[in-house]
Amino acid sequence: MNRLLIFGLLVLTFPTYSQTLSGGDHPSVWIHGKETIKKKVADTANYFNFNPKYKLSDAGQIYKNIVTNQYSLFVVFKSHVKEEIPFLTMRNGKDFTKISNKKTEGADTRVYQKAAVKKGMILSYFGSQKVKKGGTNSLSLENIKTALTKDGHDLMELIYYPRILNKAEKQKVESYLSLKYGISLLGEANYVNSEENKIWDYKDNSSYGKQVTGIGRDDISGLYQKQSGNSEKDGLYIGYGTFESTNALNKMNVPDKEFLIWGSNGSSTSLKGNAKEAGIKKMKRTWKIQKSGNTSDSIATEVRINPKEMLMGIDLEQKTNPKESIWLAISPNNTEGFDYTSASYHEATYDKNGMLSFKNIYWDTDKNNSDLFTFIKAPDFFVVYDSESPNCNQSNNGKIRLKIVGGEAPYVINLQSKNYSKNFTSSESVIELAELPTDNYKITVKDNKSKSQLDTVLVESISADEFSIASEWRLDEKGEVDLFPILDNTSEYSYEWFLENSLISTEKTAKATAAGEYRLVATNTKGCQKNFS
Repeated sequence: MNRLLIFGLLVLTFPTYSQTLSGGDHPSVWIHGKETIKKKVADTANYFNFNPKYKLSDAGQIYKNIVTNQYSLFVVFKSHVKEEIPFLTMRNGKDFTKISNKKTEGADTRVYQKAAVKKGMILSYFGSQKVKKGGTNSLSLENIKTALTKDGHDLMELIYYPRILNKAEKQKVESYLSLKYGISLLGEANYVNSEENKIWDYKDNSSYGKQVTGIGRDDISGLYQKQSGNSEKDGLYIGYGTFESTNALNKMNVPDKEFLIWGSNGSSTSLKGNAKEAGIKKMKRTWKIQKSGNTSDSIATEVRINPKEMLMGIDLEQKTNPKESIWLAISPNNTEGFDYTSASYHEATYDKNGMLSFKNIYWDTDKNNSDLFTFIKAPDFFVVYDSESPNCNQSNNGKIRLKIVGGEAPYVINLQSKNYSKNFTSSESVIELAELPTDNYKITVKDNKSKSQLDTVLVESISADEFSIASEWRLDEKGEVDLFPILDNTSEYSYEWFLENSLISTEKTAKATAAGEYRLVATNTKGCQKNFS
């Protein structure tokens, strides 16, 4: 019985047989691209995720008497070819298993469905069969030359163990291949190093489980990935030091067992503005980046984005406008959402190929060992805001926190509402305005060079909402009735309906099926609550 596990993948090269992927014995067969370049600039067509592909000159080998009654096979390849091309055959007498760019064929035939073969994939295949006595068996790549001559078909790495790896060993091999080739593991997968320590926990990072990618060093497995992008071509690339044309040309020194792994929330990457934030366009996609390792120091990195791959919706031909830039925003991972007022901002530089670069970026090394980051489009002078409701009680007052990016101090700040007015000067770029009554405020911030931004910021309280619910309801002839609140505004709430202190619904509308006292607890986005019985 063969078991087939498929994961989407990207590509790189591997060291020598002195390393061990599973943490125990060495694989019987381990082939991969070899790094031979000595030039400063490489022919990137022969590389995948900054690492060399498997070359034709290395192909066509036959490994005789290598197939065992139980085995674990890992193959990394990609193919844009429409027709089916077999490239690996395992024979046991008359029995065989063929691996192609479309399926595995043998005693247990499987067609690749979830894997993105065009972008690259890793095939994990585990076999259990009887090896016939006196018969010949082999693992052969006799078709690989034909396959590799087809434009858009590449083999990057093949690993064969003469036994079935256990779960922990399998996890080590797949983590190594995923990080090396930039291919996210499918499903609820954890990433581990060669010592079986988690370096990316699926449950802890479930909100950021899309396009998981990483860089790092692990001497036991031989992984030394210094720069990487995801095989989905999401437009984001991160590398230690400064990017080079290949992984091998990156001369940054990274300690053993150091990793940076990132994943996104999968939201839209288009840059869109709204009426409340003048001149600023944000994207909904946010990434989490997590550091793990033995050192507490952060290593300088470069962040690069390809705007076309990222589908940012910007015209790079207009990049000559000196008043607008793309900014990398990094927020400490200590809040439930992205905090723009506590974020640091880094302005992009453009290269001749249309890529955007952010150099000398250092990531968090505090107890969380993680940051959140995203991208915005904004002028060279802009202001971001956050408001705090007045403790859910109209008798108290609220706050507005603002952060000024760019420009030249001192700054002149003017607040205006129906019943409030304040004008003052500050040399600080982060300012908190306290004791503000619930109201809609127009805020103008002007720097020393007369650059200015005008915004409208709402300080709201749930007590001011026109929110009510009927005090008495009648069951209909079926013995039921729909309970619902009466809400005359557009504020967002979460709902909890109770019957005799037992929760019966978290929807906006609840169905009552028995006489009794029902209670609704409505909570707005600021955590303020209203109770109705």
